[in-house]
Amino acid sequence: MNNIKKPQFFKKLQVFIFLFILIFIVIVFSINFYRQYTHLQHNAKIVEKTVLDNKKQELKQEVERLKRMIQSKQEKIENRLKTNIKIRVDQAYEIALNTYIYQNQKNLL
Repeated sequence: MNNIKKPQFFKKLQVFIFLFILIFIVIVFSINFYRQYTHLQHNAKIVEKTVLDNKKQELKQEVERLKRMIQSKQEKIENRLKTNIKIRVDQAYEIALNTYIYQNQKNLL
């Protein structure tokens, strides 16, 4: 009778050891998976921040480039307008001077 109980005891012990090892492996893998997951989340946030910072910098540079281009075009247009206004003022001055001279010559005759 003692012999019959020993194999059953060893079978139960084997099942217990097997279950214990299985549970231990599951716990170890779960902990490892959780650590990797949190590490991946942390890295994803870092990558997202880096990408956003790079995009912001690119947009800022593009805005600055467009701002300089607009200022340059505005300066060219202002210079062209100043030149045109100066030409028109000179023409108006010539017309006024010629009118004055013509009026003076007409009055003298």
